[in-house]
Amino acid sequence: MKKTFFFISLLLLSIKLNAEGEPNNSYLQANSLQLNSSDNGSLFYTDGQNYDNEDWWFVVLPQDGSLYVEVNSTNDLDIDLYIYDIDGTTSIASYDISVGQKESTHHNALKAGKYFIKAVRYRGSGSYTIFNRFTQAPYLNDSEPNDSFENALLLNLNSESTGHIGYYQALVVDNLDWWKVVIPHDGSLKIRTESDSADIDLSIYDVDGINSIASYDISTGLIEETHFNNLMPGTYYIKVSLYSKHGGYKIISTYIQTSIEGVTTNDIEENDSYDKAQNLGVFPLSGNSFNYGHLGYYSNKYTDEVDWWSVDVKLDGALNVKTLSNETLDIDLSLYDVDGKTQIASYDISTGINEQTHFNNLAPGKYFVRALKYSGYGSYKITAEFIKAKYENDTEPNNNLAEAILINPEIVYTGHLGYYSNGITDESDYYKLNLSTNWDSLYIRTDSDSTLEIDLALYDANGMQISAAGEWGTKEIMSYKNALANTYYIKAWKYLGYGSYAIKISSRYPGRTLTDVKDKEKNLIPVNYALYQNYPNPFNPTTTIKYEIPEDAHVTLKVYDILGSEVAVIVDEYQNAGSYTVSFSAESLLKDTKRISSGVYFYRLEANNFTQVKKFILMK
Repeated sequence: MKKTFFFISLLLLSIKLNAEGEPNNSYLQANSLQLNSSDNGSLFYTDGQNYDNEDWWFVVLPQDGSLYVEVNSTNDLDIDLYIYDIDGTTSIASYDISVGQKESTHHNALKAGKYFIKAVRYRGSGSYTIFNRFTQAPYLNDSEPNDSFENALLLNLNSESTGHIGYYQALVVDNLDWWKVVIPHDGSLKIRTESDSADIDLSIYDVDGINSIASYDISTGLIEETHFNNLMPGTYYIKVSLYSKHGGYKIISTYIQTSIEGVTTNDIEENDSYDKAQNLGVFPLSGNSFNYGHLGYYSNKYTDEVDWWSVDVKLDGALNVKTLSNETLDIDLSLYDVDGKTQIASYDISTGINEQTHFNNLAPGKYFVRALKYSGYGSYKITAEFIKAKYENDTEPNNNLAEAILINPEIVYTGHLGYYSNGITDESDYYKLNLSTNWDSLYIRTDSDSTLEIDLALYDANGMQISAAGEWGTKEIMSYKNALANTYYIKAWKYLGYGSYAIKISSRYPGRTLTDVKDKEKNLIPVNYALYQNYPNPFNPTTTIKYEIPEDAHVTLKVYDILGSEVAVIVDEYQNAGSYTVSFSAESLLKDTKRISSGVYFYRLEANNFTQVKKFILMK
């Protein structure tokens, strides 16, 4: 019984030591070797006709990693070991330990795949045990191929992903991985890699995938980092390059959208010229408005260096524009005339994050503001403040005798001087006086803002100057003795400055300051009938219409379509002399409650024997 057990044991041992399947003398006949396991084989030589000089095995690596192979042989068998590439013909690792009956070889950076192991009899005969150890690379691998920007992998913003670099297969080492990020708004991007063993170089590429715009700025071997603080929206690319070694890595993206005061709003691009300016505000009265923008952001070889804004003022007044920017952005501000080409004011406050420019004496018009990046990048808030002139303006133009405004004695009128637009400053105003009786003395008084100094001149009906006054200060009084019943002209011209003024003609010495009179004593009574163009025009659905009547009258203001049919009645009542402003809504003031459609319409003013018609456009 003991002998039977002994012979069965020898038989089993013989079967175990010869577990390889023959023939396995080429890679095409290789035996499977399970990962992290061992198997057995034999190599022998007896004479020239009986020998087995080599055995082939294969392993299948499911992931990137390192492979170690070792053989331990019996008797006098000496083996050489080799690892072959997936083609079975290219040797990629040979024995690195050779001590007779123990051989080993390894490759530390293999991609997933089927590799071959050749065990070659160097001398002797006997059996051997073959062992392998596979160590999987840390981190999950990136999806290959991604070795160009065209097949870059998406890396989500403010997230992380993983990859491998430096791993080998089929004569190729994976030296490059490409990733891409999609930037939705202006902001900063930081990319960081943390590797277990590879030394990586990082670069950010432009939206074309060709031009490098940022390279690594932190390099400590296993940690790399690069950034670009001022990117416009777009798809950008990240190149992960192998500098040395191999390994797994983690790649991390950090994106921060630019903002100021918690607001991320950008200006509307492209607004890099005055003809593409973004509207900053329309000012029919005093007020302020603000908006937000960005400067210094980059994409596709272009940096946003300048933003243009427009400001539409409807009255004479002062315009002040200022910006508050991030600490990373320094702006220069300039104000341009209505032509968009003539600079009329540059920055007057420049403290880095605070910029300001102003023009105190603008006439009505659409002006332009240029916000220029002096240095840096970032968000900014831009504010426009408009302050209208103190008093109502005279009716322009009235810059010569032929355009003189008819005024009446003993009434206070107001006007402006020194206001500028389109290369022209209003230097003088002319008034016309018709005296129906003789006066012993004719007095003319003006009182102006502290910023305006006025001189006066009096002309006869033929335009000959007959009197003048030019004293320092804000008060001017001119007198003329024995004024006969006739027509006279008064010229008020700007000697210095700009501003509002009040003017009055009297037969008595005007000792009282004109600006001290009560509102009801000031002249708000027009000299002539007038119907002004509506604003805005075209409109939807509401617009404003202004008209003037110099005497009490029954007034009608009606709307007609292009065929002459009446579609709305805005005013139908008796009114006192004065200036009036009314609002017309295409939706609420319709005759017989019928809706009207987009198109051309007319509005008609009738008062006493005066009739005037103007055209306006409803655009829905």
